[in-house]
Amino acid sequence: MIRLLNFSLFLLLALATALPAAAGEVNITYNGIKYFFYYSGSGASAVGDYAEVGLNTDFSGAAIIMPSVSFEYSYYSNGAYHSRTLTAPVIRICYSAFNGCSGLTSVTIPNSVTSISSHAFDGCSGLTSVTIPNSVTLIGDGVFLNCTSLSSVTIPNSISSIPNYMFKGCSSLTSLASITIPNSVTSIGSHAFQDCSGLTSVTIPNSIKTIADNAFNNCSNLASATIGNSVTSISGGAFSECSSLTSVTIGNSVTTIDGYAFYNCNSLTSVALGSSVTNIGTEAFRNCYGLMSVTCLAENPPFCGRHAFDDRPSATLYVPAGSLYEYMTTDPWYCFYSIQPIEQEYSISLNETNAVIEKGDFVQLRATVTPDDGYAPQVTWSSSNPSVASVDEWGTVTGMGPGEAVITARAGSASATCRVKVVQHTVTLDKSSASIQLYSTLQLNATVTPHDGYEPTVVWSSSRPGVATVTQDGLVKGYMTGTATITARAGQSTATCVVTVTPILATGIALNTYQEEMTVGEVTRIIAYVAPLDVTNGNVSWSVSDNGVISASWNGNECLVIAEKAGTATVTARTTDGTNLSATCVIKVNSSEPVYIPVESITLNKSTLQMNVNTTRHLTATVLPTYASDRSVSWSSSNPNVVTVDANGAVTASRMGTAVITATTNGVTALGNHLEVKCVVTVLASGGNTDVLPGDVNGDGVVNITDVTALIRYILNGGATGIDLDNADVNQDGTINISDVTVLIRLILND
Repeated sequence: MIRLLNFSLFLLLALATALPAAAGEVNITYNGIKYFFYYSGSGASAVGDYAEVGLNTDFSGAAIIMPSVSFEYSYYSNGAYHSRTLTAPVIRICYSAFNGCSGLTSVTIPNSVTSISSHAFDGCSGLTSVTIPNSVTLIGDGVFLNCTSLSSVTIPNSISSIPNYMFKGCSSLTSLASITIPNSVTSIGSHAFQDCSGLTSVTIPNSIKTIADNAFNNCSNLASATIGNSVTSISGGAFSECSSLTSVTIGNSVTTIDGYAFYNCNSLTSVALGSSVTNIGTEAFRNCYGLMSVTCLAENPPFCGRHAFDDRPSATLYVPAGSLYEYMTTDPWYCFYSIQPIEQEYSISLNETNAVIEKGDFVQLRATVTPDDGYAPQVTWSSSNPSVASVDEWGTVTGMGPGEAVITARAGSASATCRVKVVQHTVTLDKSSASIQLYSTLQLNATVTPHDGYEPTVVWSSSRPGVATVTQDGLVKGYMTGTATITARAGQSTATCVVTVTPILATGIALNTYQEEMTVGEVTRIIAYVAPLDVTNGNVSWSVSDNGVISASWNGNECLVIAEKAGTATVTARTTDGTNLSATCVIKVNSSEPVYIPVESITLNKSTLQMNVNTTRHLTATVLPTYASDRSVSWSSSNPNVVTVDANGAVTASRMGTAVITATTNGVTALGNHLEVKCVVTVLASGGNTDVLPGDVNGDGVVNITDVTALIRYILNGGATGIDLDNADVNQDGTINISDVTVLIRLILND
C-alpha cells in the first residue's frame, strides 16, 4: 500500500475535497507510473473503489505496477474537516497506457490486474519480455503492436483467444515456442502475428480451432507451418505474403481454407491437405510459383474458388488411390502437371505383445493393419527362434520347446512383435489307481511342477462319466460298477488314475419267518430281505431239502411253499452277489387232514373266436391261484352241431353258425361255488376271415420278439399258460416244435 505524504499534494487534495463527500477520481503517480483512482466518496474505502494504470506515454525503464494504491481523502462535514485513507486494487491497464514508450524495457504485472486494454504497450520498441499473470482474463486488440524487441511472452491459461493485431510487427519473435500459448486459447485473431518477420516456424497447438484473417500475414522469414488437428478453418490471408514459407501441413480437422490464405507464398514447395478439406477459397494458393508437390487426403475432391491454384500448376498432385479418377475429371484438379496415388504408409498392431504358452500349446495372434483401405500389403509372419516357437501364415504360434522367441508380423515396411515365452510343466497325481464303492467319493490331488508362476490350470476329465465323474477340484464319485480313467491335464502334460467302482455287497440276509408248522395242502409265503437297503445286488437264490415233504416255487425274493406230506423240510435263501450269506426256514408238516385251497379266478385267452368249417383252434384256461387244490377245468359247447370242444380246450368247427364254449372250474371257491368263463365262437364258410395270426404266440395282436420268447418257453417247459396254440403252430404243420421258432424269426426279420 502507498501512503502519499507530500504536504502540498495533501493540501491540494484537501482543498479539492473540502466539500461534502462525493464520488470522484484522483490521479496518482508512484515510482513514475500514473494511476487513476476511482472512489465512491463514502469517506472510507469501499468495495466499488478501484484503480487502473493511467497514461504513461513518457515512461522509460522497468515498469513495476503496484497491486493497490492509496491516498488521503479530506472532506468537510458537520462543521468540521475530516480525512480518510482510501485504498483500492489496481485492476486494469488502461487503453494505450504505455503507447509509444520506446524506453520501456520490462513490465511487472501484479495478480490484481484482470484486464489489459487495447494498445496498452503499442510501439514499446524496447520491451523484450512480458509475463502476464493468470488473473488477466481479457486482453484488448494490438496490445503488443510493433513491439519490435519483444522476444518472449507468457500468456495465462485464463485467456481464450489471441486478439487482433496482438503481436503485429513483433519482428523479434522467432517462433511460437517463444510465446507460451496455453490450452485455453482456442482462436488466433486477425493480424495477430502480421509482419512478425522474425518468425521462422509455426506449430499451431491442438487447442486452436480458428485462425482469423491475416493472422500471419507478411511473416517474411516464416519457413514452415504445421496446423494441428483441432483447427477447423483458416481465414482469408492468414499466411499470405509469407515469402519464405516452403512447406505447409494442414491437419485433418480443417474443412475450409478461405481466399488468399497462402497468396503470394512464392517459396512454397509442398502442401499437405488433410482428409476433411471440402472448400478452398479464391486465390488461396495463387502465385505460389515454387509449388512442386500437393498432397490431398480428401477422398472427394474439395471445391475450389477462382484461381485457387495457378491456372496450370507445375506441381504433382498426390491423392488417395481410390480417388484418382475423381481428381482427374474435376476442375481445377485435373490441371495439375501430374496426378499420382499417395504412397500410403501403413501401421500394424497385434492383439498380444507378450504371451506365455505351454510346449505343444498354441496362441492365436491377430494383426490389424491401418488404414484398412483395401490396398494394404499382405501380412507375413516370422519367428526369431522356430525351435522354441513356430508361427504359420495365419499367425498361429505353437510352442515347440522351452525358451523365448519374438514373433514378428510385417505389412510392407510396418512391423509389430509379440514376445512369446514357452514353458513346460509336468502334472502328477497322488494315486495311479484306486477302488471306491458305488456312490462313494475319492479326492485326487494334482501337483504341477515347476512352480515358476506360469503353471497352467489343471483340467479334470473322466473316460466313463457313467461309471465315475470328477469335478474340477479332483473329487471322484462312483455311479456304476466298472472302471474309469480319471485324467488330470495341465497344458500338454497329463496324469491318470484308474478308478474301479465296486458294488455295494450284502452284509446280511433275513427271512420273514424262520419256522413254520403246516398241514398237508397248506400254503405259506417266505420273503427274504437283503441288507443294506442300497445293496447293489439284492437278489437271492432258493433251495429246498429234497424229501418230498414240501414243494416250492419262487419269484425273486419270494418263495411259495406247499405242504405235500407229513415230515420236516427246510427252505434256504442265499445271496447271489458273491457274499454267499444265507438264512433258513424250518417247515414241519403235520399228518392231519389236507387243507383244501379254493380257486379264486378263471380266465380264457380269448373271449371271441372266428373259425372256418373243418378247422380246429385251442382255447387256454388259466385258474388261479396256481397252488389251488383243484385247478382242473371242464369244457362244454352250447351248440355241438356247430362246434365241439374236447377236455383240453381244442375247439373243432363242423358247420357254419355260432356257439358258446364254456370253461368251468372243477374246484370250488371259498364260498363253495364253481367259476366259469365263456368264448363266443363264430364259424364261417371255408376261406372266410378268422382271427388266426400265425406267430402271435402270446395273443397280444402283434408278432415280435416277445412271441419268440414265449414260444421257446412253451417248447422247453411244455406249459400252455398264456399261449395261443393255434398261433404258436407258425408253419401250420399240426405240431409245435423248433421249426416253428425258425419260421417265426424269419417272419419277424422280413416283417
